This record gives sequence, structure tokens and C-alpha cells, in this order.
Amino acid sequence: MTDFYVKVGDSASFTKTVSESDVYQFAGLTGDFSPNHVNKVYMEKSSYGRLMAHG
Repeated sequence: MTDFYVKVGDSASFTKTVSESDVYQFAGLTGDFSPNHVNKVYMEKSSYGRLMAHG
């Protein structure tokens, strides 16, 4: 196994594309079924035009 050292000042990053499935699973876990997150028809009529992820 290769040793991995982290020291003060080091940084790391990653990316994640949030899928519709991710949003529905998060809604299920948190109980937050706000139409902003799960109602496509509602959000298509909004200024956003599409669903938004929690956060």
C-alpha cells in the first residue's frame, strides 16, 4: 500500500454531477419533498425552469 501524507495547506477537490435520482433519494431521506425539488411541472412554470437540488 502506498503511504498518503496530508499536511497543513494541502487541498483536494472532487466533482459530482447531481442526478435526478440523487435528489429524489435525498428528499426521501430528509422528508423534504418541496415542489422545488420534486415537481417538474411546478418548476417549469417558475423563473428557474427546472428542478433544483437541495442545499
